[in-house]
Amino acid sequence: MEQTSWTELNFIERKSLPFFDIENEKREIDFIDFTLENSEQKWIEESNKLVMDFSGVFHSIYLRWAVTINGLNVAEEKYRSKEWENPLKAFVVAGIRNGKESPEIVHLRQWNGKTASEIHKSSIPMLAGWAFCNMYHTFLHN
Repeated sequence: MEQTSWTELNFIERKSLPFFDIENEKREIDFIDFTLENSEQKWIEESNKLVMDFSGVFHSIYLRWAVTINGLNVAEEKYRSKEWENPLKAFVVAGIRNGKESPEIVHLRQWNGKTASEIHKSSIPMLAGWAFCNMYHTFLHN
């Protein structure tokens, strides 16, 4: 599997057990990593590894998008709170622009809490769509 920023981190735990010890394992096992000595059965070992690798990457991509989208929900709620009704509070988007002598960090946008809340909320469907496309692409190309 090609390593990219989406596939390099795998959140799925893998545990190798001798096949005869599986019954002694007390927790639920999602994946079993095993080695077969019989060369005619090596395809089973290799297929199992492919399934584990793909599943780990696919689940990890889903978890990253879930964390990202959850963060937007948390932000939407935060900026909708009473604390952010204060007119002196502002959500600021900063960027880097060329200054007179060197690059400078400048404010690109500044919003009150209500507007920041609405913008965070409006970004959720777009990111959910990108998440779906990312997972579908991974499914097709791995």
